[in-house]
Amino acid sequence: MISIIICTRRPNALQELTENVSRTVGTPFEMILVDNSDNRYSLCAAYNEGVRRAKGDILCFMHDDITLYTRGWGQNVERHFKALEVGMIGPVGSHLIPSEGDWRVGYTPYHVLHFIQQNHTLSPYPSYFSEHVRDGLRGSLTEVATLDGVWFCIPKRLFDEGIIRFDDERFTSFHIYDLDISMQVVQAGKKLYVVDDVLLEHRSQGVYNDSFVTSLSEFLKKWNGLLPVTRGMSIDTEKLVQQASRYRHELLRRIENDRNVTAVRNHWKETVSGTRTTALTARQKEMVSFSEFIFVKNVIKYHPDERAALQQMKLRWGNLSAAHRIQILWKYFVYRILRIPCKRKSMSFFMSNGSPTPATK
Repeated sequence: MISIIICTRRPNALQELTENVSRTVGTPFEMILVDNSDNRYSLCAAYNEGVRRAKGDILCFMHDDITLYTRGWGQNVERHFKALEVGMIGPVGSHLIPSEGDWRVGYTPYHVLHFIQQNHTLSPYPSYFSEHVRDGLRGSLTEVATLDGVWFCIPKRLFDEGIIRFDDERFTSFHIYDLDISMQVVQAGKKLYVVDDVLLEHRSQGVYNDSFVTSLSEFLKKWNGLLPVTRGMSIDTEKLVQQASRYRHELLRRIENDRNVTAVRNHWKETVSGTRTTALTARQKEMVSFSEFIFVKNVIKYHPDERAALQQMKLRWGNLSAAHRIQILWKYFVYRILRIPCKRKSMSFFMSNGSPTPATK
């Protein structure tokens, strides 16, 4: 059985995710929701509580804002863990944990991605995209040094035997827990893999704020003597030295950017979710509308599920300006009624039954 562990601040709003899991997992499972609506837990503490409650032999840790598309993904997970060497799997990771710690910024050549990320950072260019692990056979494993926390699975025996544990003493916020648990699995002699037969959509992005900086500092104190770590590909160390300065520059830029937009982003999120009645400024409305327009447009053009396009139009209609509504109706007419093929193929990879299918709309 698979135990699915979710830490959430909105336990009453998880019906859709629970239904999505029930519809797609294809194997016995249990849902363990750790209610953090009162901010009682750090993510590490919440996950340790989930591990304590879990009865399954495979633990699946996931964010509360994802949608799973692969039918029977639980069976795929169980198959991967039949090999005892496999210690951790997920859809997003990197061949490299650099000496600077976090791998997400500045080291894109080493990333291994197989997911759909909705980009709502309120940047001028929001996007909605997916990337392949490889063009080979479905079900392949790509060895990596670390996995992202959006969704990952670990055998429960590694926790039961005291080999690994979420470090809730060092990491007291919601950052770097995934990097730390990946390092623990690596040091236990187990292998980490990005899998290409579990496709999911993630609807938010991490924030590079002050608590991220604090958590990264704790990670470096704990593991610095063992970094860098590489798995699954040979790394040019000379090139790493050159990339290190770019990493620091990019990280500082991201941190500063996120500090500047966090207030606007939170205001926007609250408004979109219907929990705030204060009116947005004209500029904020423009940013929200443009972001929602890009998202809905791409779902209409590229998503293989006809119902998904209508659902997203309905959910996000109230956040669109009049001009964007007209454009969305036109896009729907062109791509869903007339069924004119798209010229771009940036969204050409969706998975409804576990196998790649090219976009036809």
